[in-house]
Amino acid sequence: MLLSSKGTVLGHRKLDTTKEKKERKNYNLEKLAAVFSHIKKTYPNIIVCIEHLHAIPGLGALAGFMRGYSMGMLEMLLVDTELDYVKVIPSVWKPVMVGISGGDKKEAILAAARLFPDDIWRFEKPRKGYDDNIAEAMLIAEYCRRRAL
Repeated sequence: MLLSSKGTVLGHRKLDTTKEKKERKNYNLEKLAAVFSHIKKTYPNIIVCIEHLHAIPGLGALAGFMRGYSMGMLEMLLVDTELDYVKVIPSVWKPVMVGISGGDKKEAILAAARLFPDDIWRFEKPRKGYDDNIAEAMLIAEYCRRRAL
């Protein structure tokens, strides 16, 4: 999610992956590096905010490994393309952006819709409601913008 310093949504893009098997992802690192390089050239003073991963009780070993592997790939690409980044902790940003309890996915969607009424289309899914991942990405970006991280 890209926000201007004034909070205007400049754009968003889901990370490009190619699926190798039904349950695993094979990341196209060349395409991702090209996207990150383009972002760095277009917005030289950008700071990337990513949600800090935490353990999820009941998550299987392979799923936990793949989450960590994905985060490692993301951090490697950020370092390689010289993009500055910070990690934000869900228990810190969610109460600020969603509410005292931090809320659930539906509350995150409602909070993003309140903050970005002209950009609701960005997290609409055809025939499936709303994409809470995009809504949360918007909230994380706005949290970082407000904190000038």
